[in-house]
Amino acid sequence: KQIMLLLVLAINCVSSQKCKVGWELFGESCYSFCQETVTWIDAVQYCQLDDAHLVHINDPKEYDFLVNSMKSRSITVAWTGGSERLHRGSWEWLPRGGLFGKYEKWFGTEPAGPDEDCLAIDQGHSYQWMDMSCTLSYKYICEMKVPVATENITKG
Repeated sequence: KQIMLLLVLAINCVSSQKCKVGWELFGESCYSFCQETVTWIDAVQYCQLDDAHLVHINDPKEYDFLVNSMKSRSITVAWTGGSERLHRGSWEWLPRGGLFGKYEKWFGTEPAGPDEDCLAIDQGHSYQWMDMSCTLSYKYICEMKVPVATENITKG
């Protein structure tokens, strides 16, 4: 009589840190540099359709990556997730990103405009941060944390 031993291993495998097609990996996030020009509100919604959010810029390395990526794609102005729409005078990363941290890259005396509640990176101002009217149309950058896929592997 033959004894058959079946060993089933369920292993959670973390995919190598890869982004969706068309997205670019940097650090622990994936980024999409969207070429369509839309208002800030529309950009928020389009990112959410991809289970992402407009980019939150947390440090100089991330900022440099974004600027270099914008340059290589000939993007002159891009929306980010920065806004003071919810609390006048308090810039924060929306949605749920919290107030700006220690890192900020405002141009000159920005933020300065009373009706400019949304943050863009602008080539015309050395790729620094500018507060802009949210109703203007620009390209935009979506961000999502690196997706972690789990698979069940069965060996027999």
